[in-house]
Amino acid sequence: MPVLCDIQADLGKARLLGDATGEWSAVPQIGDQKPDVEMLRARASQAADWAAGVLGSKRRVSLVCIDTDGSTCLWLRSPNDEQPVLAATLRNVTQDWGDSIAAGSVQRLVESAPLDPSGSGGLLKALRRPVGQKGAATAAPHGSPVLTAPLALVRLFLDDLDARGVRVEAVSSLWHAMAAAWSTGSDREVTAVLVNEPGVRTEWCWGRGGGLIVGGTILDERSGEAAPEESVPSDPAERAAGRLALDWLTWSAHLNVSPSSIVVVGEGSEALHAKIAERWPAIPVRIEPVADPIAVTMNKASAAPAAEADPRRCLVSLTQRPTRARRSQYLWAAAALVCLAGAVAALGYRMMKASAEVRALAVQASAESRALVESLGDPSLLQSPNLVKALESKALMMRSQEPPKGPPAPKPIYEEIKRLGEVLARFEGVRMVQLSIDIRTPITLQLSVPDRRTGEEVRLALAQNPGSLKWTESPGAGTDQVVRLSGVWDK
Repeated sequence: MPVLCDIQADLGKARLLGDATGEWSAVPQIGDQKPDVEMLRARASQAADWAAGVLGSKRRVSLVCIDTDGSTCLWLRSPNDEQPVLAATLRNVTQDWGDSIAAGSVQRLVESAPLDPSGSGGLLKALRRPVGQKGAATAAPHGSPVLTAPLALVRLFLDDLDARGVRVEAVSSLWHAMAAAWSTGSDREVTAVLVNEPGVRTEWCWGRGGGLIVGGTILDERSGEAAPEESVPSDPAERAAGRLALDWLTWSAHLNVSPSSIVVVGEGSEALHAKIAERWPAIPVRIEPVADPIAVTMNKASAAPAAEADPRRCLVSLTQRPTRARRSQYLWAAAALVCLAGAVAALGYRMMKASAEVRALAVQASAESRALVESLGDPSLLQSPNLVKALESKALMMRSQEPPKGPPAPKPIYEEIKRLGEVLARFEGVRMVQLSIDIRTPITLQLSVPDRRTGEEVRLALAQNPGSLKWTESPGAGTDQVVRLSGVWDK
C-alpha cells in the first residue's frame, strides 16, 4: 500500500497514511505573536524530520495532499498562463479585497497543452523562446478558473524531505484528490463531490474524467470561523445547501456546465444529502458514509492514474519542483557540457591546424599550377585572375579548331616481302635479282628464271596469292630467263 501524506498549508498538522502511519502537530504559539520567518522555517524542518523518522527505510511518498484552508478558486482573465502574469493579474483583480485572498501560488485550472509531436520541444525550445513571448499554453480570451493557495511552507517541507532522501511522486490539493477519487471516468459527465465534516466544514469540487474543474469550501457556522448572520438559516445542512446553490449557479454561468451527478462523502451527512436531493431532484445524489472521508479520498486518489503535468490533476509547481535527483541530473549535464566544450575546443584546434596545412598546400598548388601554365608559353594566361577559367576557355577554343591530320598509315612492306619469299621458294632455279619496294611508286621486281615456262608459273602464283601489292609484268622488258614485274599498292 502506498504512503500518503495529509498536511495543512501552514504546516500546523500533518499525518501519514498507508504503510507508514502517524500524526504530527506544530508547537502551539504562546500569546498573539505571529511566527516569524525563522520559526516557520524551523516548523518545516521539524515536520520533515518527523516524516522521515516515521517512514524509516521507506523513501517514497506517493501523494502529498494539501488541505484547502486558505485556498480559493476564482474566475480570472489573463493574457497567458505564465506564473508572473497570473499573479500580477490576480493582484490587480483582488486588490480591493484586502486579506480575504491569501497570497500564494496561482494555477489555472485548464487542460495542459498538448505535447509537440515533432519532438522539438524541451529545454532548447524554451531557451529559444524570446523573453515575454507567449508559451504554448495561451490563456483563453474569455477567462477560466484559477486556484490560488499559500504553498510556501509546503514547498519548504518538500525540499527538506528531498534533502533527507524522501521522494514525493505527486502533490495535489484536497480538491484535486476529491476529483480524482470520486468523479466518473467520462470526459462528458461532470460530478459534484462533497466531503462533509459535520460541525466543521464542507469541501466541494466539480470533477470530470478525474480532473478538477473548480472547488470551494463552506464553513459550518458552529465552527467559530464563520460568524452567523440574522438571515442565515439555523440548520447547518440548509445553510450549506443554500450556499452550494449560490456557488454552483455562479460557476455554471461562468463555465456553461452543471453537475450530472452528486457524491456526498462522510459520516453524519444524511441531513446534507436530503437537502441536496431536495434542491436538485433531477440529479442523482449518492452518499458514501465513511468515518474518515479525507483518508478514503486520498487512498482512492492514489489508485487513480499517475498525474502528469496537468493543472487539473495536481499542483504542477510542487509536483515538478527541482528535486535532488533533478539537480544531480543538472550537475551531470553541466559536466557533460564541460566535457563537450573541451572536445569541441580540441576539435577546433585540430581543425585550425588542418586548415593551416591546407592553406600551405593551396599556396604550393598555386605555385605549381602557375609554373605549368608558364610552360605553355602563353603569357596571356598568367595575366588572368582565374587560371582555371582561362584554361577552360583555351581548351574550348582548341576543341573548336580542326584537328591536325596525322601521317598516313605505314605500308605492310615486311609482310609483302615475306609473301614474295614464300611464293618464290616453291620454284626451283628462281633467283631474285633486284627488289625495289617503297610506300611510293615505282615498285619493281627482277627475277632470273631457268625458262619461260617457269616465269609464267611465277606470274600465275603471284596473281593467285594476292597481297597488298598487285604485280604486273613490265611491258617490253622481259626475256625467257629474265622476268621484270611492277607493283602497285592495293590500298
